[in-house]
Amino acid sequence: MPQPGVVKQRPASPPRRLSPALSHLNVAAPDRPDAPGSGLVNLTLGHRTCQPTSRVSLEALGPGDYQHILVLADESVDPELADNRTLVTLLHLRDIEEALGDPYSIVSEMNNDSNREVAQVTKADDFDDHIIVLAESE
Repeated sequence: MPQPGVVKQRPASPPRRLSPALSHLNVAAPDRPDAPGSGLVNLTLGHRTCQPTSRVSLEALGPGDYQHILVLADESVDPELADNRTLVTLLHLRDIEEALGDPYSIVSEMNNDSNREVAQVTKADDFDDHIIVLAESE
């Protein structure tokens, strides 16, 4: 019989995971981006050299091997040029997807709302004008 004022605790259950035990994020870009600090949990980072507007370069990545693709706008160029590049990349990715017959989700970042209508032709799953990337700052 438990003593008054003493609370019995249940045995600890294993922690619930909301994501896979280990995820891998490949960054496909012309240049290797600065890597965040080593405090990443359940995530490994990789880099694949790629020209995102080149279909040959995109096909070499094997997009059918991925479940999700995130296309971010290039912040180093004029926003309109960045959107144009994003649109070309989306068109290539959707055409590759149709040829493979193996769907994957695509989320893209657009700078200009008027380009969203043009982007809908690519059947991309979602468009976001503000994608927040969490990075560890030192």
